[in-house]
Amino acid sequence: MASSSIQTMGEHQAIAPAYKYPELLNVYLAPTAQTITVGITRLATIVIFGLGTFIYAPAIFLDDEAPNWLVPAAIVGSAVPFLTAVAFGPTITSIRAFLPNSARRSKESLLAFANNTPPNTRLRLQFIRWAPWLTTRDMLFSDFRRLPKSRLRLSNLENTATNEMQAEVLKKYGWLGRAIHKYPNRYWVNVTDTKKDRSHVPGVWERMWKQIPMAGDEVVIAAKGERKPVGLQNRPQLGQQVGPPRFAKAVRR
Repeated sequence: MASSSIQTMGEHQAIAPAYKYPELLNVYLAPTAQTITVGITRLATIVIFGLGTFIYAPAIFLDDEAPNWLVPAAIVGSAVPFLTAVAFGPTITSIRAFLPNSARRSKESLLAFANNTPPNTRLRLQFIRWAPWLTTRDMLFSDFRRLPKSRLRLSNLENTATNEMQAEVLKKYGWLGRAIHKYPNRYWVNVTDTKKDRSHVPGVWERMWKQIPMAGDEVVIAAKGERKPVGLQNRPQLGQQVGPPRFAKAVRR
C-alpha cells in the first residue's frame, strides 16, 4: 500500500511541469537609496507644509506687529516644496510581471517573452506618490506609453487606460480634466541606471521598455496578436489595409 502511494506521488511529480521562475516575477527594482530619498523627501514636504500652514501662519496672524502679507506668504512658501513634489508625479519603486507558463521554464524562454511581450500582459507596479508610502496597482502592458524628455516634468511613463468615471471627467471638464487625469497616470521609472539592475532577472525590463511606444504613436495589433508601434510618419493612409483581408472587408461594410 505504501509502495503504491509512493509510486503515485512519483508519477505526479514527473507529470507536473518544472518552472524556473514564479508566476509573479520582479522585473524592475529601484535602487534602495533612491526609494529612501524619495520617501524622506515626500515626508519632509508634508511636514513643511503643515508647519507653515497650521503653526507659522496663525502665529503671524495673531502677531499685531507682523504685516498682513506675511500670512499668505507663509502659506504659499510652505506649499511650494509640497506642490513641487506633487508636480514630479509618482515614482516607481518596483515592477512585477505576471508570466505565462511558457515564459517560466528557462531563461531563454523568459528573454523571448521579454523581447515580444504580449499586449495583455499584466504588470503590478509599486510607486510613491505625494505621501511617503507605497501604493500598488495592476496595469496592462498595452496601456503604457513612453513620454519624451521635458524640462517641465520628470515623468517618462504614462498609463493611457481610463475607466468610466475618468472618461466622464475628461469629457466634462476638457483641458482641466485632462490635466487632472495626467498626474495619477504619469510615472517616473529609472531607466538610465541600467548597469545596476537589481531585479530577479536583469535585462528583462530593459527589453520590455524598448517595446513601449512613444506617446502619440499608433499601435497596430496584427493577426497573431503582435504589438507593433507605428510612428506618425509611417501612419497607414485612409483605406490602406493594416490587418487581415477579412477584417478590412468587415470595416468597409
